[in-house]
Amino acid sequence: MPDWKKLIEGKIALAKKGLKRNEPNQNKRIPSGQTLTTKFPILDLGIRPDLDESNWSLKVFGLVEKEIDLDWTSLLKLPQTKDISDFHCVTRWSMLDVPWEGFLARDILSLAKPLENEHGGPVRLVVPERYAWKSAKWLKAIELHAEDRPGFWEVRGYHNDADPWLEERFSSDDIT
Repeated sequence: MPDWKKLIEGKIALAKKGLKRNEPNQNKRIPSGQTLTTKFPILDLGIRPDLDESNWSLKVFGLVEKEIDLDWTSLLKLPQTKDISDFHCVTRWSMLDVPWEGFLARDILSLAKPLENEHGGPVRLVVPERYAWKSAKWLKAIELHAEDRPGFWEVRGYHNDADPWLEERFSSDDIT
C-alpha cells in the first residue's frame, strides 16, 4: 500500500517551492509566476490505476433526475468536439495551444476522449482557464451537488477557484 500522505506532501512541496509573487510575463497568455513549456509534463502521485476501455465506466449521479452509467462504447457514441486552450499547472508551468478532443459539458459534463494512462486516460475532465489540478485524471464518476464542496487537493490547502491569472494556488497566503 503506498504512503499516500508522503506522496501528497511531496506534490504540495513541489508546488510551493519558490512561491512568491512575480512580475508579469512578457507573453500575456502566461500568468505571472508561470514558465512556458512545450512538453506535456506527467504529474501524478506515481500510482496509476489499472484502467482501460474494457473495464472503464462513467457514472453521473447526485443532483440529477436520472443517474447514468456509460461504458466506453456508449461514451464514444456521443458527439465530439475539438478545442485548443492553454493549460496552466500549479507547479509553475504553462503550455499554450493544447489540442483537446472530447465531449462538451452540455453533452455530458465535459468528458475527455481517451488519453495515455499517465495523462489520466482513458478519460480525463479538462477544465480550461484553471490550474491543472482542477482537470481530474482517471475520471470514473461525476457527482452533482447543490453546493460547492472542496475536492481532493482543496482539502489539502489548494485554492478552491484555481485562477492562474490571480495566482490562486493555495487557500491562504500563509504557506509556510
